[in-house]
Parts: sequence; C-alpha cells; structure tokens
Amino acid sequence: MVAPELDHLLRGVGVGAEASLQMQAASAVGALRCDKLHLDRKSLVTVWVRVTEAPESGDNAEVATILEKAMKYKDEGNDLYREKCPERALGRYKKASRALRRAQNRKASGATHADASLTATEASVYLNIAACRLNLEEPDLKGVVAACERVLAIDDKSVKARFRRGTALGRMGRTREALDDFVAAAKLDPSNKEAIREANRLKQLAEKESKEQSK
Repeated sequence: MVAPELDHLLRGVGVGAEASLQMQAASAVGALRCDKLHLDRKSLVTVWVRVTEAPESGDNAEVATILEKAMKYKDEGNDLYREKCPERALGRYKKASRALRRAQNRKASGATHADASLTATEASVYLNIAACRLNLEEPDLKGVVAACERVLAIDDKSVKARFRRGTALGRMGRTREALDDFVAAAKLDPSNKEAIREANRLKQLAEKESKEQSK
C-alpha cells in the first residue's frame, strides 16, 4: 500500500481520492516503487502516470530517480539563495541542470510525460541560475543572457526570463535589446510595475542615445 506520508502528500497537492486509490492499487502490484517524491504538483502526478503506465520500462524509472535528485539540488539551491549565498546556490543549480541533462539522455522514446516534467524543471532551474549570476559579487551578465535564452527556448512567455535578460542587457549597454525585453514582459504581465518602470526608463535612454548619435 502507499505509505501514509505519500498519501498525505498526494492529497496536499490536489490529487483526488479516486487517483489516490488507483495509486494504492498500483503499489499493491508493484507498479509504483516510489514512496517519497520530492517534486512539485505537476511533476509528482507526471511521474506517477509514467511509472504506472509503463512499469516495465527501466529507463522511465531511472528518469524518475534522476528527476527527484535534480529537484533535491534545486531545493538546496533555493535555500542557499534565500540565505544570500548566490555563488553556493549557483553550484547546486548547476548540479540540478547536469542531472536533468542525464535524465534527458536516458528517457524512453515517446515518454511525453517525462518530457513535460523535465522541460518544466529545466526552465525553473535556468531561471534560478540567471538570478544567481545577476547577484554574484561580479555579475556574469553574459551567463544571465545565456540562461534566460535557455528558458525562453522552452517558454517564450516567461516574464521572469524576459525581465532578467533585460536587466543583464541593460547593464551591458545593449539598451534597445533590453527595452524590447521589458516591453515584452510588461505586455505579458501588465501588473508588473517594475517591468513598466524599466521599459519607460529604457525608452527615454534609447531616445537620448539616438539623439546623441545623430549629432
């Protein structure tokens, strides 16, 4: 049967009674071999579907294990970032990204549920990598841009990726590119006052630079 802590976790993330009973049945026949999953709601349900639908796939089970490890590294990075240790947090996020690459290499062909979990987690990890690189004692601005572009390749509507890339581009003196990112962020999230403020500031700066260049 499903361990009590897993049953509690499932209900806590909104998995209904019917799904919980299905998981207990799957566990009873050995289809579910995970009694602890330290994942977000989407990943948790995805891993359950993948393991129970394809219990014979060793690749899928290995992907679930690697994904759990990646989430552990990510959580450790989050704790370090909250403690204002961006350099140490960055190290944990890099470990998470390496684990995710291993999972991508090992996932079974056609495992669409695994794809969804991996890409969502990858986007989250690279957003955090960008935040760390922005807050290093010597910010790695090119690294911020690269990390955000990884995110935008997965989700081109990511407001945080637009905002962080725009911040890095602005500091690099690439005013018009930064302006484009903040305008996009403000359109995606009209309630984002910081994005609107930065867009207005950069618009004025771009106009000033344009006038100076035309002299």
